[in-house]
Amino acid sequence: MASWPARGLLLLLGLSGCASLGGEVRRAVRQGDVPGALERYRAWRQERGEGDPDVLAEVALGLLANAAASAEAPRRASGFSALRSLGVRGRDTLEALSERRGVVAERALVALWELDGRSGALPARLGRLLSAEEPERRALGAAWLGSRRDSAGLLRLVEDPDETVRSAAVRELSRGGHSAARDALLALARRDPSASVRAAAVVALGGLGPEAGPALTEALSDPDRLVRMMAPASLAAAAPSEAEAVLGPFLTPEPGELSLEAARALASRHVARAEDYLLASLSSPRAGVRAQAAVAVSMLARDRARELARHLEHPDPEVSLRIAALLVRRPELRAGALSTLRGLAARPDGFVAIRALAALAAEGQEHTLEPVTEALGAREAAVRRLAVLAWPDVTGPSGDVDPLAPLLLDPDPSVALLAAVEIVLIAAR
Repeated sequence: MASWPARGLLLLLGLSGCASLGGEVRRAVRQGDVPGALERYRAWRQERGEGDPDVLAEVALGLLANAAASAEAPRRASGFSALRSLGVRGRDTLEALSERRGVVAERALVALWELDGRSGALPARLGRLLSAEEPERRALGAAWLGSRRDSAGLLRLVEDPDETVRSAAVRELSRGGHSAARDALLALARRDPSASVRAAAVVALGGLGPEAGPALTEALSDPDRLVRMMAPASLAAAAPSEAEAVLGPFLTPEPGELSLEAARALASRHVARAEDYLLASLSSPRAGVRAQAAVAVSMLARDRARELARHLEHPDPEVSLRIAALLVRRPELRAGALSTLRGLAARPDGFVAIRALAALAAEGQEHTLEPVTEALGAREAAVRRLAVLAWPDVTGPSGDVDPLAPLLLDPDPSVALLAAVEIVLIAAR
């Protein structure tokens, strides 16, 4: 048997080896080698006999940094969106990205400004973005103008030939309380050739007050679906006294997308016939109508919970799932809601089952760990995404993030980014 000094030396050597592997993980992250970092992390975990959430979180942040620094604009946008979702936990990574060059640094500076509550002015050098060739960079210039409350500059920017730049300018105008924005927003909602810009203007007009009523009423018959669907909520917010008269005729006997959105907007103002319309639509013969109504009735969970409870055993699992998830926190209806969720969790339809499991896990119900762990490896990317979202509730206080590690290399980029975000948030508990 080894002496105490000898055993102590062996222990120190073992710890030194573990520390060395941990350093290799971090070195690979710094080099942008996420697959290599994961491989070293697995070896480190095996040698230690346990994982380390903080070290895996560094790997996850490395993945998010790689995405944000991508040469591909869509992936870059997804990476920055994921980092923003981390709040202050993404600050160090954003600060490192702000020291790079080009659009990556510029996006990072804007993200940090937003993280700080949009206080102060962005660096003067970002003003050069307004004359950049790339629309992505000119759109960032809208934030620079917004940080200076430059209404005149933003009004010039809504004339940009690119729709993404015009949309960015509209969003800044709507945020800043720019009194000069009214006429421009009204004109954009009516006449801009881009549906995305018209939709952004319609959303912005919701905060303008009753004078936006006529333009928002016109938007209800816009040729583009997105614009039409944005109009009811904005109209109800801008001109509540007019909303029922304008939206009421849309509550037709045969519900459709727009009529349900009109009903949802009116129900948010406690219009009883709109609430009745949504409840009745849960029994529509059309699956799409039932699904949209099941989402819209969430606002009725407090005042009309008993009526919603009649749908806990609805033959459409989309309806019964959403109703059960709404009612499970009502003490008098909890037992029935839990029973419905358990039944749905046992269904072979993975998309339904994983959402039911997530709702059960959020309520602290046992026996969800194994099926959610299995769902992390599902064939369908949508099921894997939902399993990742359910994981924080499933893992509970233990904070075990290692089952999410393989998903950092998921073939679906959205799954990988989502797994990275959840790893960082769980590790920070």
